[in-house]
Amino acid sequence: MDGEKMSKSLGNIITLAEGSALYSADGMRLALADAGDVLEDANFNTAQANAGVLRLHTLVEWISETVKELPSLRDGPDDRYFYDKVLANDITAAVTLTDQHFANTMFREGLKTGFYEFSSARDRYRELAAAGAGMHRGLILKYIKTQIILLAPICPHLADYVWREILKEEGSVVNAKWPEYAVGPNDSLTKSADHLMECAHDFRVKLKNYTNPNIKKKGKNIKPNEVPNHITIFVARNYPAWQEKTLNFLKANYSPSAEQAFPENTAILQNLKSIAEIKPFMKKLMPFVAFVKAQVVEKGPGVLESHLPFDEFDVFEENKEYIIRSLDLDSIEICESSLHADQKLVADVCPGKPMCQFVKRELDPVDKSGTLISLVNIQPCTPFFKQSIKVYDTDTVQDIVMRLKRRDRKLKMRQVDLYRYVDPLKGPRQLLAFDQPMLWNKRKLELTTKVEYSESGGLKSGVNVLGDTMCYIVS
Repeated sequence: MDGEKMSKSLGNIITLAEGSALYSADGMRLALADAGDVLEDANFNTAQANAGVLRLHTLVEWISETVKELPSLRDGPDDRYFYDKVLANDITAAVTLTDQHFANTMFREGLKTGFYEFSSARDRYRELAAAGAGMHRGLILKYIKTQIILLAPICPHLADYVWREILKEEGSVVNAKWPEYAVGPNDSLTKSADHLMECAHDFRVKLKNYTNPNIKKKGKNIKPNEVPNHITIFVARNYPAWQEKTLNFLKANYSPSAEQAFPENTAILQNLKSIAEIKPFMKKLMPFVAFVKAQVVEKGPGVLESHLPFDEFDVFEENKEYIIRSLDLDSIEICESSLHADQKLVADVCPGKPMCQFVKRELDPVDKSGTLISLVNIQPCTPFFKQSIKVYDTDTVQDIVMRLKRRDRKLKMRQVDLYRYVDPLKGPRQLLAFDQPMLWNKRKLELTTKVEYSESGGLKSGVNVLGDTMCYIVS
């Protein structure tokens, strides 16, 4: 009990009746399943028991609210976006692993994969989908049903309540068929999602350090950097030749069953220093070896591969909106490091280890901080109003729409179309016709259309002058 042996002298004994009264029957079962597996000493932790009750309560509340919102969620193909594919893969992984653990009476491990980690997968999906097109109706319902079935062996009362009363399914959840999948989880998709979240966290830390005003050097305060509005991420598709040679050597000499998984550093240095590709980088060799060893301990031997099992560039491209939203920036650019002129940057960036640079974009020669435009919703009887948005040179219409959605959270789950006036000066001055919002010759802009700044005519899209006011329609 709480790490101490249960005894009458310590008075730390709890009966099943007392436990059920304190934590409920399912809360008690959850804590007991989490107490330990097989030969390890079981430890009933009261803090975890209390936390488990809160987790179960939160789960029921979330399911109840989400089921009510299902009609308003996105429909259509459930594999259109990266985050949809990731959640579908997470569902398959949770079912497969939990089934294996339960079959081996490893209830603690089954609870870990079928509840705790599965809840984290849901939270990740909600976070990524919120920055994109929103959650998919069928996929989120599939997640809920799977979660309840996986939880039923541990918490049957709660699972049955959700199954009957909230999901309105017939019969009891204990008779529901365990989900089956002919194909197992996609390991590369799991790794790509984990890599995205790790990098986003790393970028947030670097942004905080970049703008930290409390930096001191040799007793002197250093003026903080200006708050940036743009991030450039450099990724590498391949390792530099010297790193690839090093990885191949470490992989060939890796012995996980040995007392030391890798040879001694002196032996590694002796074998690698004579290789022509490595000689110019001897100062960087051993720090790189130390980094790789640490990564093997943390993430497994997969890091010894010279290529990632996924396309890092495409992962960042597909989730650009999530990255700039999590960093609260205006724009983002993904670049291949091999195309950059700075050779130091090229040498420092490798697959799985991207580099980011923050800048304050000053592309407008007038006010040095972007062009301020007005976006007006011209639909009658809607809760969407006029917004002022900064637009930068080379922005696309989609960039502007996403910036508008970040400004007004009510827009995040809706489709927004942008329109320009045919006459950029006279059009915005015309009174809106309540029953004909598209009057005064408005023209829709495609999402991929780029805008640029012209000193003589303000914002332009190709040969069309956009002016300082545009319209948006919400559906």
